[in-house]
Amino acid sequence: MKKLILFSIVISLSFTIILPGVAQVDGQLPLVVGHTTRMFGNFMTDHWGTNTADLDVRSLIHDYYTIAWTGGGDYLVNGTVVQEMREQRDPDGHLTHVITLHRDLRYNNGAPIAARDYVFSLLLANAPQLNVLGVIPVMHQHIRGHQAYSQGLSPIFSGVSLIDEYTFALTIDAASLPYYYGAEYANVQPLPIAVIASGCEVRDDGQGAYLHGEMIGELLGQTILDPVSGYLSHPSVTSGPYSLVSYDDQAHVASFERNPYYKGNHEGRVPAIERIVFREIENAQIADQLRRGEVHLVNKVTDGAVIEQIEQLSIESPVSFSQYPRAGGAFLAMAGEQPITSSPNMRRAIAASVDYDLLPREFLQGHGKRIYAYYGLGQWMPKQAAADQLSHGSPFQTDLAAAARWMEVDGWTLNAQGAPFDPQTDTLRYRKAGDRLEPLTLRMAVTQGNRAADMLADMLEQNLAQNGARLLLTQMDLSALLRQHYRQDERQVDLYFLGMNFTYFFDPTFTYHPDLAFQGSQNTSGLQDDELYQLALKLRETRQGDSQAYFNNWMAFQRRWIEMVPLIPLYSNDYYDAYATGLTGYRPAEHWNWANAILYADFTR
Repeated sequence: MKKLILFSIVISLSFTIILPGVAQVDGQLPLVVGHTTRMFGNFMTDHWGTNTADLDVRSLIHDYYTIAWTGGGDYLVNGTVVQEMREQRDPDGHLTHVITLHRDLRYNNGAPIAARDYVFSLLLANAPQLNVLGVIPVMHQHIRGHQAYSQGLSPIFSGVSLIDEYTFALTIDAASLPYYYGAEYANVQPLPIAVIASGCEVRDDGQGAYLHGEMIGELLGQTILDPVSGYLSHPSVTSGPYSLVSYDDQAHVASFERNPYYKGNHEGRVPAIERIVFREIENAQIADQLRRGEVHLVNKVTDGAVIEQIEQLSIESPVSFSQYPRAGGAFLAMAGEQPITSSPNMRRAIAASVDYDLLPREFLQGHGKRIYAYYGLGQWMPKQAAADQLSHGSPFQTDLAAAARWMEVDGWTLNAQGAPFDPQTDTLRYRKAGDRLEPLTLRMAVTQGNRAADMLADMLEQNLAQNGARLLLTQMDLSALLRQHYRQDERQVDLYFLGMNFTYFFDPTFTYHPDLAFQGSQNTSGLQDDELYQLALKLRETRQGDSQAYFNNWMAFQRRWIEMVPLIPLYSNDYYDAYATGLTGYRPAEHWNWANAILYADFTR
């Protein structure tokens, strides 16, 4: 259930100022929004990966979720969508949510949205036909009948029921209860079956929902993945506040217009801004383009030098900025299934080789600070922790002598001739691997043009070399790096520099699930530690509303996580959104992302 949103810390390529879709229409210029992360065009679901820019697009074009997550991290039944939600529990402890929709929901083309659209989204998300399309599983294991349906053992999803035109039900397996974020089990969005699987219809004969008609992987590959018209990158029929007008996957520009059929978010808010253009922007261009009015809003600035420019610009010109803590951070991810980094001793050696003050000082320039575990400053849990609860005894301290000891414990005690390694005369450590000597060579992926990644790599290369370890760097674009991180492609490196943002609910159960079925896109770390998994499971199963028990379980999970070192936490920081003063009512700190916050804003030039 846990999702991570991954992205580049800075953008990689330059961007032309003349943009498709920025032309004046009906006398109105669009709001131009810039982001330092490039869109990949994954605008449908998490099945093909997620980055923060794609997630923003989804927030613009998809909505009508049955559960609404508020800016403060709370949740409620979305009254704009749901007329009634009832709970029924059977003698075996299974919990059924019976959801009745309002009858005035429409897609952006005016077509009605009904219960079948919600049921279809679940049938599609878990359909075994998706497996041939190279997807990242988006699992609903908590729903009864998931295993039989998702594995193709039954065409019926028994825990999903289509009751009538505007009513459907979800039955949660007792084995998945309790769950601290229990409302998320009832959270569903609609998807248009007429567009994605036009030859099918949703039926229910009393045993559960199923698709009538042939839905094969080849057909879905066309309707979803076609680069010109596929629903993944060019979804035409959607339910959100805006409609996608165009998407240029070469220039990485998307344009949107207000959806006239949009009823509103959970508070009934509809957009006041008619048109939006969303595009990539380089850090080096942010201040100048804001000054010249070529971009009106830049979201999630992290580079300290650019933040200083924005703060100065706000004094000199009509530019404002908002500052808010990030629910995530930057991490050095390690491929725990690779031969060298599978060892916790080597992971500790790498952790002791990192200068943790470098990026907060040189990259953030004081606009963030180091972290000591798997969290971000914007989450409530670390705010509740005592000052030294996470840092005391942390392995995430620079200690090159300790790093050398961990390397020796891990068996890297020889030189190229097989004699004992002498740090005074030898430059590279080796260990016995059968009848040969294996060199201590680590491989690290960095995204092109990423200033923070370059700083980290240079520092780590030097520190590892002092102890006889070699670091080889591999330049990748962000798309290739994420495909390896999600293990969609075979991993070629040991270390990945990534930014991670946590969504509303922190549930690391599947990220650290040790079973082979979860290795890959769910368990991206490659770590198989049953104790960590059991602690994640205990955290997940905290009773809803018991925040103190959740915090205690969170601390226990973090302590084991720190001990196992699956990732190296580097920093968390404040985000800065810079925008023209003509953008009023924009309060990003109160909402999950800029695409949600923009519903409360207006823009005049």
